[in-house]
Amino acid sequence: MIKEISTPIGLYRKEKFTTEQSYFKSHLVIGYSKTKIYLNDYLSKQEHESLKEFKHSKRQYEYLIGRYVAKKSILPFLPNHTPKDITIKKGIFGQPIVSSVINYDNYQLSLTHTSNFAASLSYPEFHPMGIDLEVINPKNDKILNRVLTYKEKLLIEKISSNESEALSIIWTVKESISKVLRTGLTVPLDLLAIKNVKQEEFQYICEFENFPQYKAVTWIFSPFILTICLPKNTIIQLEDRKKIKQFFSLK
Repeated sequence: MIKEISTPIGLYRKEKFTTEQSYFKSHLVIGYSKTKIYLNDYLSKQEHESLKEFKHSKRQYEYLIGRYVAKKSILPFLPNHTPKDITIKKGIFGQPIVSSVINYDNYQLSLTHTSNFAASLSYPEFHPMGIDLEVINPKNDKILNRVLTYKEKLLIEKISSNESEALSIIWTVKESISKVLRTGLTVPLDLLAIKNVKQEEFQYICEFENFPQYKAVTWIFSPFILTICLPKNTIIQLEDRKKIKQFFSLK
């Protein structure tokens, strides 16, 4: 059985050099399960075939819970679809691609897994976004320290007095922009370098050295870190923070 939390996310954008304003939605779904997952009525024929390629139970679990949250997040924008009408394919860099047997408005999604959780963020194709979810784990500190730029190491104290937390934030920010770029972590990590970070109420906002048109917004639901990367001039409204925090306590 998969437990889930589903929440719309408001995106408010003011265009540069004009008085134009726009408001549109994305959708976030986070799923959790500790037991074996059965989704016979949820997968398309092609997804059933893909599932057979995974021999290990962990990979099967990640595939199934990933497809579940992905379809849950995209269905609000595809009203005439059933889950079986949708296939979540893999791009050449492993990025999820939404495919449907029915014509639909162009919505895509970003996927992430950690521990027994998976999360999916759907968004309009004209407004690229990426999501990452990680668990704070001090055992990873040594490895994460190695991939920081000199400037990022100076930012650690500014981000948090908890080094593990700060390192996890930086890592999720890099992961999230790599998903926006649809490269994954196949590029040099210095290319994804963080320029600065500021804290605003319940969130951190990071900007990038090489991609000034984007920003990453991070929320801490200890021990989880959730980051969404999106165009810099868009304001994101994550209104169900308390419910999300309660949901993560299922761990």
